Amino acid sequence: MKERLDYLDSIRGVAATLVLVAHLIGYIYKSPEFNYIFISYLYENINLGRAGVIVFFITSGFVIPWSLSKPAPHALKNFAVKRIFRLYPAYWFSIILSVVAFVILGELHYLHIDSLSQVITNFTMIQKYLGVDSVIDAYWTLHLELVFYFICAGMFYFGLLNDRYSIYMLLFSFLIALLFAFVRYQYSIKLPIVMPLGLAAMFYGSVLRSWLMDKNKELKVPVYILTILFFIVLFFAQKMYYLEGWAKWYATYVLAFAMFYSLISICKLHNKVFVYIGRISYSLYLLHPIAISIVLCFWSADSLSSLSLIIFCVLAFILSFSFASFSYHFIENPSLVLGRKFIFKKRTNCSSIAIIERL
Repeated sequence: MKERLDYLDSIRGVAATLVLVAHLIGYIYKSPEFNYIFISYLYENINLGRAGVIVFFITSGFVIPWSLSKPAPHALKNFAVKRIFRLYPAYWFSIILSVVAFVILGELHYLHIDSLSQVITNFTMIQKYLGVDSVIDAYWTLHLELVFYFICAGMFYFGLLNDRYSIYMLLFSFLIALLFAFVRYQYSIKLPIVMPLGLAAMFYGSVLRSWLMDKNKELKVPVYILTILFFIVLFFAQKMYYLEGWAKWYATYVLAFAMFYSLISICKLHNKVFVYIGRISYSLYLLHPIAISIVLCFWSADSLSSLSLIIFCVLAFILSFSFASFSYHFIENPSLVLGRKFIFKKRTNCSSIAIIERL
């Protein structure tokens, strides 16, 4: 199991690093000194950041339903406690760090702070559903992750968290994506297809895990069919939704799926560096926009020379990984330990009560 978790961590690390690289390229691409033809072509035709996010989504589907489906007393409550202690402390730290950077340095490139009420609402992690802008744009993926967690918890509660119903949810997500795309195409009402397509990627990951890791051979043909169907649905949904720019988003999903398949089966990364980056990947994802924004205070895209581009990227990488390491070691990991202690204490108390009742 350790080996499996190691290379799953590495996949998260690759995904988070890809998002960081995409944001760096997105900024320095504006510089007149940026003349790397291959990177420019890649940036213009594939959204590397979105590809990293899709890899994150598939990985969540690979892990979350499995962690909830393991037989254990109070499994649903324990799941909720683990998710809260896993997500919120590091997330809150990113908000606090954003506010501190904003107060000290003023307006920053990747941060959007308008009012105290906006910041307070962001602490809920559901600000999008309350009609409030996120402090950092990257938070949008967390909103979708929460929806997936609630769906998985509901399926578990009703005894539906299995491969059959995961396939049903995957197909239902396909239908919603096509419906939203059709409404956008026909009536110019911009309903978000990112939500159903993201959920489809997660449930696809869940089915894929059962086939690859749980060795459910009956899923081999369904997985092949679902993979083909996924890209057929993706083609029509994105062609209707994005119109002229659909090919870029289609290529992005192709890259993400190819990366995930490669990292999960062909070239599993057990290297300690990749595993470590995977462990800090959540904090890296949350904090890298702040790090880049701080570095950008000392650079202007119009004045970047070739040497400055290199220095800019190096400093952004160093600060991003420094923030992520600090967050992981002093906030994220201690929070996970505290969550496990909370669950253990609750189990101990429940066991003591049960013994007293039997007496």
